[in-house]
Amino acid sequence: MNSRPPIAEPVGAFRTFRAPLLAFSATLAALLLIPDPSLTLAGSHPALVSLFVMGLMREVLPAGWTLYSGTATPFFEIYMAASVILALLISSPVASYQMMKFIAPALAARNRTLYSLVACATVLLAAGALFGVFYAKILVVPFNVVGGPFPYLDTTSFYFVVFRTIGVSAVVFTLPVYIYALVRFRLRRTK
Repeated sequence: MNSRPPIAEPVGAFRTFRAPLLAFSATLAALLLIPDPSLTLAGSHPALVSLFVMGLMREVLPAGWTLYSGTATPFFEIYMAASVILALLISSPVASYQMMKFIAPALAARNRTLYSLVACATVLLAAGALFGVFYAKILVVPFNVVGGPFPYLDTTSFYFVVFRTIGVSAVVFTLPVYIYALVRFRLRRTK
């Protein structure tokens, strides 16, 4: 007799974060697969990602400054990093909802409170990302400048400093919502 061990149920954390992982994966695939119709087929880039990257360059790069790169591979890395950042920002409401839903039974809160916490987390994440863009204007100017009458910035360094600034400020802006939820959880447990 060949007996197989029973198949274990997925761990609770995996079940909790299955929907955010699927939302992130679907968003990332959509961002990478939808091409920009204004570019030729041979040099096509993802439409939303190219808008995001070009918008960051227009907004953050000081007037008169130029980006340079020695090879073509940084552009692939930049588009992949931008796609991941955009997918995280777009799928963040699903992740916030799942995290708050995980905490909500301990809060003994109604769905209205859950939805308001998710809405606050989403708005604060967007505000943090916008703050990161404006803060990157201040941060990028003295970073990695090549001398001469016309200043040049390394393309990869420029974009990765901007992406890190956006990501960190977005996460820091959402922390108050999660701290509030965890403090409420702690207060409910002590009563």
